[in-house]
Amino acid sequence: MAPPIFLGRLSGNSRSPVSVRNWVAQNVPCFDGPVPQEWTLAIYAKLRQAYVDTAVIAAGLELARKDGYVFNMPIYTVIKRGQSYSHKHRTNNGRTKREPKTSTQTCSGSA
Repeated sequence: MAPPIFLGRLSGNSRSPVSVRNWVAQNVPCFDGPVPQEWTLAIYAKLRQAYVDTAVIAAGLELARKDGYVFNMPIYTVIKRGQSYSHKHRTNNGRTKREPKTSTQTCSGSA
């Protein structure tokens, strides 16, 4: 499942990792396994468009990890790749895409 072209708008303080974590919980489905790379890059691109600093994004994704989201891409890789990321859907290099869980629950815990 590719990320939607239009992810929701960040509400809250763009300097707050908690706002980033809450945004992830509202916009990113739970996946069986790690969050796919294309989703991670789209998350980064959208948050950078909202002028969220890379350190705040990193801290927010770490908080989201505690809620059950698994990001296997190191933040420095996301930053490097995210700078050139466009909103076009990228393929997963021929690999099978991970489908989100169909449950309406959050990954774990509450946001």
